[in-house]
Amino acid sequence: MKRMLGYCIALTGLLASSLTAAQDPAANPLLAERGHHRPLVMIAPQANDPDYRRLAIELDQPPNRTALEQRGMPLYTVIGGVGSRDGHPLTPYETAALMAALQSDGFGPLRVILIGRDGEPKMDIEGYLPSSQILDIADRIDTRR
Repeated sequence: MKRMLGYCIALTGLLASSLTAAQDPAANPLLAERGHHRPLVMIAPQANDPDYRRLAIELDQPPNRTALEQRGMPLYTVIGGVGSRDGHPLTPYETAALMAALQSDGFGPLRVILIGRDGEPKMDIEGYLPSSQILDIADRIDTRR
């Protein structure tokens, strides 16, 4: 009984910190990218989502990885509520703020979002989109403002 109470208290604290993070836009890691990079964000409910796996495998290929780097496109992923930037983990606080900024709960189909250098979404698609099309869209974005 005491153990269960301890788990409930810990879960309540985690939930409260996540809600606080979601209310603090300064925790959003995309803010640091504004004016410098065009982040690509992939959100999926779980790592075994077929659309996510397909696109993740494509983007992990050396030519596509190089293409993302050359275009200044860091890859953010949020899989099952766990966030990362180019494979480096985000804190739960940053992940919650990122999800709040993108108005996503992390459930549903794969969501692929391309953010422009101005910090605004330029593409927001549900489901699979070939990496070649994502790169084509990124190349067409007018970033000179």
